Amino acid sequence: MYKDSKQSWSYDAYFNPHIDFCVWVLKKDGIRFAPFNQHPEGDGKLRDAGLKPEAWFTWFNKVVATQNPILLSPKNVTEYQAMIERNLISLREAKAHINLKIDEASERARLESQMHQHVQQYQLAANQAAPFLKNSEPPTVWQGSATIKTLLWELWHDYQNIREEESFQDWVKTQQDISIFERIRQSIFEHWQNINNILNGSLFGSLRLYQNLQKYSHILPTLNVYKIHYPGVIEYTVPPTSIIISNQNGVPYTNLYRQSVLRTVKTLVSQIN
Repeated sequence: MYKDSKQSWSYDAYFNPHIDFCVWVLKKDGIRFAPFNQHPEGDGKLRDAGLKPEAWFTWFNKVVATQNPILLSPKNVTEYQAMIERNLISLREAKAHINLKIDEASERARLESQMHQHVQQYQLAANQAAPFLKNSEPPTVWQGSATIKTLLWELWHDYQNIREEESFQDWVKTQQDISIFERIRQSIFEHWQNINNILNGSLFGSLRLYQNLQKYSHILPTLNVYKIHYPGVIEYTVPPTSIIISNQNGVPYTNLYRQSVLRTVKTLVSQIN
């Protein structure tokens, strides 16, 4: 999540395996339709079972809806009121340590205003995901052919096994990297200026993207940027608060990546206005 300490608006940007799986099955099968039409031929099993673009998009959009982080937040005013009281107590205690008092009335008003906004956002997100819950497994969300649903469960297990194998390979690589740490340590010192420039560039790029996105904060109460693995550039929107981009949309926080995110968000805003 990126959130300015002085602002209440934030956005999330991360890889999501549930959403990635939906696209992975397209690559596995080889079925193509815009914008997911840049992968090679596959085994065709889902097509043979009758998978159509309309059914896939309905499923995909519903899976995206079940991944909205706000579904993990308090669900009603009572829960939020309890959270407000806890926040006020914590803030009061923190200020007391430095002999300061809080303006409790204004602080409560600010928190209650945020509470009402969040309750509305939660209700909208819950309606979109219904009848499914947060993080429902993708095959569960499929509401079409029973034959396709069975195939999706088989593919889901395959996908999870592949991810576990990739995680193991990453761990092995980490151990190998640790074993050669001493050899590269000197190189790090020698090239520190270049490394520092890269880190500063990433930080600046992240801040710049946040500042660019803030102009939409009056339209988008929050923004979810989901990343997937795909062989081509993807700029896909799921109104009202989500966009999908691929690992081909540029290295995070570079200018290419920033322009891709901004372009996709602009499309999202045009769809909900």
